[in-house]
Amino acid sequence: MKELSIRELSDLLVDKLNEIEDIIENENLEVEASLSDSETISVFPCRLVNTPIERIDFAENNIPIIKSFRVDIEIWDLKKRRLMDLVNNTDNKLYSLNFTKTNSTPIMHDEISNKYKMTNTYEVIYNALDHSFKLIK
Repeated sequence: MKELSIRELSDLLVDKLNEIEDIIENENLEVEASLSDSETISVFPCRLVNTPIERIDFAENNIPIIKSFRVDIEIWDLKKRRLMDLVNNTDNKLYSLNFTKTNSTPIMHDEISNKYKMTNTYEVIYNALDHSFKLIK
């Protein structure tokens, strides 16, 4: 049995998102995923993993067995259309890990940075007994 903390999940998500090969319009983009706040990011495009929220769904002897996690991921880029492709690549990577997208915001233009941003919310169920992610049903 392996319990999963929000820190461990955050680190896992950053690692998995950094594995994505973003080849868009025949250009191989270097897209960094991090835990940083977007106000401090100066490298674009990027993916920002916000702190996950956890809920214990089932525990035995005060030990969490089944947890649900929800996390918001921001995707930033200079170009609106390219941002759409980055979002799609992010979705596909997280779908492969059994995460479900449960919400998204419209693409917003940030006046201060002069960049585009979209935030998506993903959810997953974690089973500590077999250390696996299960789809939300």
